[in-house]
Amino acid sequence: MDNHHNRPVNRQRSASYPNRPLVVPSRVKPRQPLIDVVKLPPAQPKRQPDPLVVAPVINPVAIPTATQVKPAMPTSPLAKTAEPRQSVNHQPKLKPTSSRKEKRLRRHGHQLKLNRLFLDLIIGILLLAAAYMVYDTWRTNNEVKQSLTSSAQSKTTTQDVTVAVGDGKDVTPLPTNTLANYKVAADLPRAIYINKLKVAARLLPMGINKDNSLQAPNNIYDAGWYNGSSKPGQVGAMLIDGHASQTGTHYGLFGRLETLVDGDTITIEKGDGTKLNFAVAKVEIVPLNQVDMTQVLVPYDSHQQGLNLITCAGDWTKDGKTLDHRVIVYALPA
Repeated sequence: MDNHHNRPVNRQRSASYPNRPLVVPSRVKPRQPLIDVVKLPPAQPKRQPDPLVVAPVINPVAIPTATQVKPAMPTSPLAKTAEPRQSVNHQPKLKPTSSRKEKRLRRHGHQLKLNRLFLDLIIGILLLAAAYMVYDTWRTNNEVKQSLTSSAQSKTTTQDVTVAVGDGKDVTPLPTNTLANYKVAADLPRAIYINKLKVAARLLPMGINKDNSLQAPNNIYDAGWYNGSSKPGQVGAMLIDGHASQTGTHYGLFGRLETLVDGDTITIEKGDGTKLNFAVAKVEIVPLNQVDMTQVLVPYDSHQQGLNLITCAGDWTKDGKTLDHRVIVYALPA
């Protein structure tokens, strides 16, 4: 035989057991290893997660079992023991980078800045208003003082010349230097010029007579400014009067006033040398008993500023004191 598995078989019977069948030995089994090899199931292919669905990661929380929970201790009326706490694995709390409290504080600080700015603005406006009131009061007081001073100066100036109210009986020609030497306050009218009529005369301040009539200069070559009317450059109308003639033998300063037409120029010079030009807007001749002095004292055609001239015209009245008509010229700033 070529190997140990094909050895000859002992076919002898046992003497003790003659009837026992012959035992044919089987093949010798191979020696088994001492440690059994554990057979693993075949590796399954790893399943890839769905790219569109991502399962959220949930941190497991340790839940105590019934054996881990200790029974509550009986409470005693004399001694109070603390209850046992369950051992729960709490997750640590993360501190937010920008809390709501910080946002509220920033918003509150911004609101405070706005309120402070608004309060400062209100205070500034009140201070400006107070300063303007003080300035306006000071300016008004100065204007009143200047007005009083100008009135005093004009009264002092008129005392040096003949301004006694009369009916124009003085027909003496004035000296050539009369106008040049005449001075008044800076804001008062000093002279009147009408080139068309060759008029250049001083303006004397006039008032009203006891019978409430308008005063006129005593000399027929002077002109008068009614001091109850407006000053040059101010709102309202300046009223200037003068004589036309004396008993028909002499022509006065305004002897040809009715010859003016619309557009003719009249110039008023102030005490400071400023000249204001006016253009004739209307000329009318009105009977003496129909003269409306209220209209004569306001600017023509509801303008803010104006210049009005008035003089006598027509025939002499029965008493021989005046003429029975009036020539009224309305002029507006040119």
